[in-house]
Amino acid sequence: DGGCGVGDDDDDDDDVDDEEALIPVQRRLQGEPIHSMHHETGMHQRKSGGKRVETQEEKKIRRMLEKQNQAQGEAATKQEAKRMESAKKQILESMTTADFLESVEILIEEDWLCNIDSLPGSMYFIATFGDLTKDNVGCNLVGVKAAARFLGCLVIGTIQFVSGPIVFFSIIANWGMQPGSQYQWQNWDLSDGYESLSDWRHVKVKKLMGMLFLFCFILNGIFVLLDGKMVWFKIYNMLQYLERKTPNFDFNCVSVASLYAGAFINCWTVLWCSLASYVVVGGSETPKDVLLDSLGMLFLYNLDSIGSELGFVDADDWPGDRLGWIFEEMVKKNWEPSEETEEGTVENMCIKGCGRPVAKGLDAKGRPYDTCCRGCGSG
Repeated sequence: DGGCGVGDDDDDDDDVDDEEALIPVQRRLQGEPIHSMHHETGMHQRKSGGKRVETQEEKKIRRMLEKQNQAQGEAATKQEAKRMESAKKQILESMTTADFLESVEILIEEDWLCNIDSLPGSMYFIATFGDLTKDNVGCNLVGVKAAARFLGCLVIGTIQFVSGPIVFFSIIANWGMQPGSQYQWQNWDLSDGYESLSDWRHVKVKKLMGMLFLFCFILNGIFVLLDGKMVWFKIYNMLQYLERKTPNFDFNCVSVASLYAGAFINCWTVLWCSLASYVVVGGSETPKDVLLDSLGMLFLYNLDSIGSELGFVDADDWPGDRLGWIFEEMVKKNWEPSEETEEGTVENMCIKGCGRPVAKGLDAKGRPYDTCCRGCGSG
């Protein structure tokens, strides 16, 4: 019996060893269907020319996802259009010019300005849309800064008005010139062509450089005037539009006078600077004098521009990009607040997410439709 007991124990140990040996085999066998499925899929792909064929269920899911994405994109577009409409209405409801500029800064989003041409600004345009002092004149540091800014802009306008004629007549008529520095125009004999061109024989480099600067200066003046004309008419049309569409405030006579004064000063300055540059550059004694005199004349008629060498006005005072958006989206289109109903908004879109509005009418049970067509209604 003892021997038989030992034999039974050995048989039990053998059975345990056999079961442990079968575990890896079972695991491999469990993975066989997966390998077989991959093999069948690969055979199916090879039969279809190497391209995986979508099942009907996958096609249905893909189309559903495409409809949802399209609906989300159209919903976002509609929401952005609604924000634009709301911003336009609030801008036209401004109470004052200061409120108008504040609304423009707050309501117009940066994403709307991607394809908008900014309107170049000047201190005259700033005065057109608001007070240069920003109503901050008082007995404190902010008030002193505002007063200095207002007086500085007045001085700049005066300098631009008088400097061109003074420079021109200081050479032609010897205004403000010392006796030893005056030009002796009576000695210039125009009938003697040889002597009139004597400078070209002695100082050719200076004369050539002066002619180049003079030509460039005049071309730049023409460009500045034409570009300023385009911007001026945009600002003028914007004022006319706002006069008609804003019921709560009107532009006063100071704003209109500032707009016309800016146009006059720009034309006046370019004209007199072009005339003065002829006599100033022509009378320069060295190439360095030609360079400095030309840059000095350019400095004169750029004094009123935003970001000029004088810091009375800067880019923060002029929302040129947002005013450009108002011109493109409101003035050119003659936009008016509409009294549209709320049909066709996101709340009345097809529940299947296709992006189309729901169909009008009632179903057989007398309920309003919540889908756009029979295809969406049937799933």
